[in-house]
Amino acid sequence: MMDSKEILAMMEVLSQQRGINKESVALALEAAIAAAVSRQMNIPTSGEEGAIQVKINRTSGTFTIYRLTPKDPEAVEDIYQIPELPEEDVTSEELPALVFDRVAIQAAKQLIMQKVREAERQQLADDYKSQLGKMVFGTVKRFTRSKDAIILLTDRVEAILPYDDLLGQDNYEIGDEISAVLVNIDVANSTNQLFLSRTSDDMVRELFAQEVPEISQQIVEICAISRLPGIRSKVAIRPKDHRIDAMSSCIGLQGKRVQAVQKELGGEKIDILEWDDNPEQLVKNVLANPNVNSVNLNPDSHTINVAVPQEHIGEILGRNGQNIRLATLLIGWEINVMEEGDAKENQIQAMDDLRSSFVEILDADEDLVQDLLKGGFDSVKQLGYAPIEKFLRIDGFDEDLANEIRNRAREHLLSSALNTDGNAEEVGGVVGLMSLKGMTEELATKLSSQEISSVSDLAEYSVDELEEIIPDLDKNLSAEIILEARKSQPIS
Repeated sequence: MMDSKEILAMMEVLSQQRGINKESVALALEAAIAAAVSRQMNIPTSGEEGAIQVKINRTSGTFTIYRLTPKDPEAVEDIYQIPELPEEDVTSEELPALVFDRVAIQAAKQLIMQKVREAERQQLADDYKSQLGKMVFGTVKRFTRSKDAIILLTDRVEAILPYDDLLGQDNYEIGDEISAVLVNIDVANSTNQLFLSRTSDDMVRELFAQEVPEISQQIVEICAISRLPGIRSKVAIRPKDHRIDAMSSCIGLQGKRVQAVQKELGGEKIDILEWDDNPEQLVKNVLANPNVNSVNLNPDSHTINVAVPQEHIGEILGRNGQNIRLATLLIGWEINVMEEGDAKENQIQAMDDLRSSFVEILDADEDLVQDLLKGGFDSVKQLGYAPIEKFLRIDGFDEDLANEIRNRAREHLLSSALNTDGNAEEVGGVVGLMSLKGMTEELATKLSSQEISSVSDLAEYSVDELEEIIPDLDKNLSAEIILEARKSQPIS
């Protein structure tokens, strides 16, 4: 078929021409030769007849052919499983070299090129994996019929920037330099593997990291971004060192830093605001309007009611509702903007509804419920999981009464969740997570917002993985709640 010198030469040439390492080329050659031998010996795909394995000596170029046969044929479904079996479960027989005809040699060479292309795609994916979500730079090489841009990143590497991921004001021509964010790597795609975007939120994040040293040095943190690409973005920031003026750092002297970001985005407006962990304060920061008279949160429905004078509602909503849409996207709560009179009526009705639900759920009298409302309890979740100390601040409350209220609230929450989900082990959101020892409502809310929405979800995480999602989480607490989650799982 091929002698050792030809194999060494092919490994060298393919490695240099294709930009992949020699080991990947050698593995491709082994697979191709094995396939050719299997075809020549007419070995079927069932595991009973065995599988062919080829080993190439990386130094001399010589290769040896083996026939692998499973000791238990019923243990495998096809020949491709056999090389993966433990050595003690396989019988290995060295075969003599075969003489291939011209057709077999041509088929083997085609298969070699196919395997090399697969290795090339995998090599490209490995090379760019660390750049996912990061800014890349290239040159516009050409446009497809569907107006997608093909971007040349290096002499050998191309990426595709789909038309839908270009900004409306982008007007690039062939040869123009361009920056975009790498958003996806598709190894299975034989035509385009690297996918770019200029509409991704990460585009804004990366541009600020490029223009603002305090962000790239992680002195200032971008906490959240909401974006209507090409139109307007809101960027919520906070300093990690409170001696730093984060707003001034991001805006720059005479606004030069934020203007540089806007210019790269074709004039897209950028609103920079201070992040706050309190949703009520955060919504005030996001809307940035002095005419916001009151903000009322409903944690159970995850909604925020904002009261403003009738004449200023348009300012809060923004042009075509842009401002309120961006605010909703950034905070993750539904924001209802209403006139002051309507807001007051709504608030009175909401308080009446809350009072009635407390009376029904707790099976308590009006006076006790009124004391709870005055004590700052505004949701059933809060009744179920607030610390005992909050109850004890109310006149006439002791630990026994507090525990009784908490237990009744928790029973209601669990019952409601089960009626919805039908599975006690998969009760979702804050309710299910709060059943764990050491869990706080704040932490449960953070976990739930990161799609860790049940005890079984949490049990699958390690301490390091949880730290990546919630960087400020105490490691000891992280280890404790993960252990409690795993303890609660059924033994399989």
